[in-house]
Amino acid sequence: LSGQLGWTQRSPQVNELFSMGLHQSVAGIEEGNPLLKPEASLKTQLGSKLELAEGIHLEAVGWQQSITAFLFLEPQPEPRLTIRGAFPVFIYRQTDALLRGLDLSARFEFDKRWLFLVRGSMLDGRERSGRALIYMPPHSFSFELHHFILPKTKIRKLDLYMRVQGELKQSRYPTDQDLAPPPPGYALLDAGIEGSFRAFGYKTFMGISGENLLNIAYRTYLNRLRYFADESGRSVRFFVKFDF
Repeated sequence: LSGQLGWTQRSPQVNELFSMGLHQSVAGIEEGNPLLKPEASLKTQLGSKLELAEGIHLEAVGWQQSITAFLFLEPQPEPRLTIRGAFPVFIYRQTDALLRGLDLSARFEFDKRWLFLVRGSMLDGRERSGRALIYMPPHSFSFELHHFILPKTKIRKLDLYMRVQGELKQSRYPTDQDLAPPPPGYALLDAGIEGSFRAFGYKTFMGISGENLLNIAYRTYLNRLRYFADESGRSVRFFVKFDF
């Protein structure tokens, strides 16, 4: 069992104080506020790690964070018409907030050749009045399976893996504030193979990986470009890395 108590303070950043215009990368107008105050937060955390048997590990961490003058970006109900077109408007503002979360993970190792990982994260963020905060991460999950091959060659280790990761639909948000309803939940399939060996006297890593292999059309809640377009589709990556 472990516990943690921490207090932090954060001053507003330059963009939060003085932004005034179009943010090109997210196609939105942002307005700062030079009167913003520093954030102050008190966070309590309680965690538990459990080893059921050799190679089976479970972990759970629950936390609560009380934030005074929580700083966030609030979308405005009406877009603004400019000579470049109409754009959504976002204003930095502050409120007293309470965030609660739970992180869960499980690790199963079998015969040093198989590894199965399960992770989950849940978060709820609200103003002191009980109103849900906007742009809070939705519940997320991932399942990951690894198979390690130890060939008797110059290749020291091969890791074949498959991963399913995704998010649930965000149901805790201010319905009268967001510019569009949260997108549906999704699950993506990733897979790859990575290996390590020595080449020219250096430790070398090589692999190929694929993300969103089923080419699912989806949008993530925290990406403000979701108002306009889907996320990237299927992608395949090949890499080589040398450790000098």
